[in-house]
Amino acid sequence: MQALSYIVLLNARRHAFGTSLPRFRILRKSLLYDAFESALTELISEPDAEAVEAALHQWVRRAVANRKGVVRVGYFGSYARGDSEVGSDLDLLIVVENSSQPFERRSVDWDTTEPPVPVDALVYTRDEWDSLSKEGRFHQTLAREIVWVYERQKPRTSQ
Repeated sequence: MQALSYIVLLNARRHAFGTSLPRFRILRKSLLYDAFESALTELISEPDAEAVEAALHQWVRRAVANRKGVVRVGYFGSYARGDSEVGSDLDLLIVVENSSQPFERRSVDWDTTEPPVPVDALVYTRDEWDSLSKEGRFHQTLAREIVWVYERQKPRTSQ
């Protein structure tokens, strides 16, 4: 059981730090290591991208129903590009009308434990979102990648 503990720790480290982390020499030469690694990879499977997106849509419906002032919700990064892997997180972008919280604390107010993968949420006010530099690298990445799953409809004006 001790060897299995080392293998689990090693796999966790490789997933956390990328595959460039070298394996311990003794374990790498062991056929048992390869068998355990294969079994663990099957055990540590994550939902496919479609299941993550479906769970995200459910989460967004509930979040929008329970909060006032949500303008837009979208995701970007590996799930939006279609190249997510085991260990990938879901990068969310949420635009709200306004907030009394500073930017770096806003995501704490959002319960993102429902989706089946870890979530990294960025919460912007409408003014902050509108003032992002269109020339900036982050904005250009978002323009290429973002998939909007919710956009509040503008109120209709009567004429």
